Amino acid sequence: MKKKLCLITGATAGIGKEAAAMIAKENFSLVFTARNFQKAEETKKYIIEKSGNADIHYFFCDLASLNSITRFCSEFREKYDRIDVLINNAGTWEFRLNISEDGFEKTFAVNHLAHFYLTHLLLDLILAGSESRIINVSSAAHKYARFNFEDPDSSKSFDFLKVYANSKLANIWFTNVLALKLKAKNVTVNSLMPGVIVSELLRNLPFPIKQLGKLFSKPTIEGAKPIVRLAISDDVKSITGTYFDEFKIGQMSKEAANFEKAQMFWDLTEKMISSKISNFRSL
Repeated sequence: MKKKLCLITGATAGIGKEAAAMIAKENFSLVFTARNFQKAEETKKYIIEKSGNADIHYFFCDLASLNSITRFCSEFREKYDRIDVLINNAGTWEFRLNISEDGFEKTFAVNHLAHFYLTHLLLDLILAGSESRIINVSSAAHKYARFNFEDPDSSKSFDFLKVYANSKLANIWFTNVLALKLKAKNVTVNSLMPGVIVSELLRNLPFPIKQLGKLFSKPTIEGAKPIVRLAISDDVKSITGTYFDEFKIGQMSKEAANFEKAQMFWDLTEKMISSKISNFRSL
């Protein structure tokens, strides 16, 4: 019987790194993406030491670049024919307006567009897995979102608090529509708030905000645990299209629960990506 395979983004630091080690300990083949090969090697060594599992691999992927995601998915396919667990965990929080190479505000590009596109490109491998699961890491910050369909990435009216909240709302909208699309495919799709955790997300923010965030945050390992539960636990294997607040089903905002807007946003996301990737095809 083949070992199950987990692909995770954002595993070189924070909750992603701890979640990767915990999942590897469950005898998964573990694959992660990285932008820095030195950090990738250090992460691989850490996961092996923590888990006792040497079946750990990584690929280069810059999630701020749609072309880099395309290359990564192509390279991944050369080695693997299925994905049992996909954890879309990577995130950034830009304090100042920072435009990606594709012309999108970077927080939105990494937190939403990257994972939407990556999931799209690898969906057939996810469908080939055994009772596959997709986990999208969101945040309670989505409740403060003020989404504007005329300025989806907030590049015209940038505010670092708003753009992060909007990107986390985007994670939930993406989850809700994808869960419905895959309902008959033996794949579950869920989003979660992992808790208020000491996070690498604070690295780009001013020092006072970093310190305040650390003051009210739980240790990193605590944020990894609810992610791992959604990835491997039998008690949630049949749940899909749900927003979790740590270990319990959470209360998403009224905006997040608006499926009509979620579908509109899905269509808009496809248009944004197809404007940069000529051969992009809708699901």
